[in-house]
Amino acid sequence: MLQVKSKRNKRRAPIFQSAGRRWPLYVLCLAAAGLLAAGGLVVYTSLPADNNSNQVIMSVGRGFVRDVVREDWKTRFSDNDETRVEPLPGHKFLVAGWVDVIGEEGLSERHTFSCVVYKNESDDWVGE
Repeated sequence: MLQVKSKRNKRRAPIFQSAGRRWPLYVLCLAAAGLLAAGGLVVYTSLPADNNSNQVIMSVGRGFVRDVVREDWKTRFSDNDETRVEPLPGHKFLVAGWVDVIGEEGLSERHTFSCVVYKNESDDWVGE
């Protein structure tokens, strides 16, 4: 008597064996998802660049320059785009730009200025 057997070309591996071969892929996907979530959290909680602090430093520098100019003269300072603020060592800042000095007759002269500003121990702005 002949026996008939069903012929299987491909055998399916049991679930626990196929998962055992793929665990590095699962770990990699989990690590990538964790890094994406951590990066998203860092971007979400980060503070935007504070442009207001540069404007404060610019106005302090302009104030010190204004104190040097005679009181009866008018001044017109460079725009914020044309005024430079550069950080220096020791929590000091260099403020540079131009100022139009308008005399009593209405004639104006343009001068460049630069000064170093910083906060002293009593948290007051000091200019050099």
